[in-house]
Amino acid sequence: MNALLSGFPILESLNLYFYAEEYDIIRVPSTLKWLNIVLGNGDIGASLEMDAPGLEYLNISEITFSNVGSLQNVVEASLDVFPSPGDSASAFNLLKLLDTLSGVKRLVLSRSTTKV
Repeated sequence: MNALLSGFPILESLNLYFYAEEYDIIRVPSTLKWLNIVLGNGDIGASLEMDAPGLEYLNISEITFSNVGSLQNVVEASLDVFPSPGDSASAFNLLKLLDTLSGVKRLVLSRSTTKV
């Protein structure tokens, strides 16, 4: 998947639905403005890495999170995320993710996200 995504250097909009056991880490292009990622089977297993300074819309559902870079331009976000398995710093990582969304105007947090 990462090889495929790296072949689109000017990609701005991405809808991605997949099964968690198929991928370890998903790295999204930095040129994205609109991102929607949903796991097809609801299992925790794939981890998201992103640094998309131009991203404006973000919807990630039923996925773990790891390295998140610049997301200061996101105006609308919906998060249904989980800590990485065995991650003792999950609350810190979630706070770090939320900190990168400091410019968000509309934020939806799922029940599982708020439990972290």
